[in-house]
Amino acid sequence: YYLSFAFRLIRWAAIIILIVMSILEFTGATASGDEDQLQKVIKKTGTRLGLCVLIFLLPMFIDYLLSILDQSGISDCINMQMK
Repeated sequence: YYLSFAFRLIRWAAIIILIVMSILEFTGATASGDEDQLQKVIKKTGTRLGLCVLIFLLPMFIDYLLSILDQSGISDCINMQMK
């Protein structure tokens, strides 16, 4: 339960940070009128967007890996060792 809540919180925080930082940087770059600065901001925003997508996909990827490991019987092995 707590892990699911933490992943949801991190997802929403990543979206909010992405939007706020991108707006602030685009505003500054457009106000300065510097073409190079605008290109840097576009590149940074693309990187942030990629990281945000990665943050969204990470829980699904972890769940997929754990389901694969569970099919191979590793969880049974671990449970037997703990007894």
